[in-house]
Amino acid sequence: MNRAERVLAWTRPSVRGLKPYYKAPVEGRPLRLDQNTNLHGRNPVLDTLPIPDVDQYPSRDADDLLDALADWHGLPADRFVVGNGSDECLDLLTKAFTVPGQTMACPWPGYSLYPFYAHLQDLRLATPRLKADWHLDVDEVLAAKAALTVVATPNNPTGTRQRSEDLERLLAATDGIVVVDEAYIEYAGLKHSFLPRIDDFDNLVVMRTFSKAYGLAGLRIGYLAANAELVERLRLVKPPFNVNLVSEQAAIAALDAQEWVDAHVAEVQAERERTAAGLKACGFRVHPSDANFVLTEPPVDPAQVVDGLRRRGILVRHFPTTEGLEHTVRFGIGRPEHTDALLATLNEVLA
Repeated sequence: MNRAERVLAWTRPSVRGLKPYYKAPVEGRPLRLDQNTNLHGRNPVLDTLPIPDVDQYPSRDADDLLDALADWHGLPADRFVVGNGSDECLDLLTKAFTVPGQTMACPWPGYSLYPFYAHLQDLRLATPRLKADWHLDVDEVLAAKAALTVVATPNNPTGTRQRSEDLERLLAATDGIVVVDEAYIEYAGLKHSFLPRIDDFDNLVVMRTFSKAYGLAGLRIGYLAANAELVERLRLVKPPFNVNLVSEQAAIAALDAQEWVDAHVAEVQAERERTAAGLKACGFRVHPSDANFVLTEPPVDPAQVVDGLRRRGILVRHFPTTEGLEHTVRFGIGRPEHTDALLATLNEVLA
């Protein structure tokens, strides 16, 4: 074994087994219907922000944003933790509430980075299968006896909003932490959110993001909400200064610009229905969705659809190696002109 091989031999086995996250084959400026981001346009609050004094560090915990979140949600500031995107929030959760060898449960199919963080922390990964209608099988999830369970509602990539009674049963029946990932909750309706109920459960953490409905994906702002005791644990493992000043100010301003968010969400909901109808007319099976995307089963080989659209400047997602999703294609929902372009181009691809 040479020196380079000896150096690499120190790498944790769990790291050596990781696979890189999806990277789109971007050429030119394609229509990005593959990332589930906000396609409504630039959030106008970005045009009003002064450049902060960046010669100094931000506050350790993004205190101003914590106060803004507290005001917006009507909860104390000590119920929130801010992260560099929801992905860092997932990292904090696995560090705070698990030890190597314990089990992390992720109902499947689900977001591909849930298993990533389980493997990174040397956790056993349980992937209890969702039911045929993509709803939770609570008994299967409970059978995993997980220290940490992550459930997305609406779920990515299926678009399914989980039933409140299933989540309540799960929270009541497990001694582990249950994370309800609400990255897409604005598109389903905030009345379905569990965030106002964080003090009702001693094991509930709710995860939110500014990357979707708020249109700030490039600034990487996510946050967690939980009771004060859980938040205290989470802050112990959070790096200081993990959110930059520009992102913090943008997130605060975005909370004050709800009219723009509401308009975008309403447009997505309308276009979601129109996109679904158009795809059905093309022969696709379209699964019900409460998110800003729809999961479908095309009438031809999914690779034909994905490659044909890519060659014509539109990117969508296919999951050829994900069990249960091998024959599906996911389409993000954008503005009316995006729907028009997608449906017209699909007719060319399928012709």
